[in-house]
Amino acid sequence: MTAQATNCGQTKLTYSIQTTYAQVNLWMDHQLTKQVAASLIAGDAVSAVTAVILDATGIGAVPAVVPEIISIALTAFIGEIEVYDDGCGVEITYKRYYVGGTTGSIHSQ
Repeated sequence: MTAQATNCGQTKLTYSIQTTYAQVNLWMDHQLTKQVAASLIAGDAVSAVTAVILDATGIGAVPAVVPEIISIALTAFIGEIEVYDDGCGVEITYKRYYVGGTTGSIHSQ
């Protein structure tokens, strides 16, 4: 038996707005991960896919920087989203510094 991560199968979004950066933590369940990957591979607009994600999380209104960071992360990880989904979905953490670029990671949940 394989132990699963505590966020397995969850879809949620958290974010942090600091003085020097903004960070997004996104967990997508297996179904949403498959939908997002298929949409990106099909060439759907990243902004439209980001809107689907925001709707799926149920988070409501967010600062403008949050969908911007999600879009940047989706573009950065377009070829890896399906690879990291082991049936639980994926976790994406992405940080945008106001001066100096971005950094992020993608993992299985």
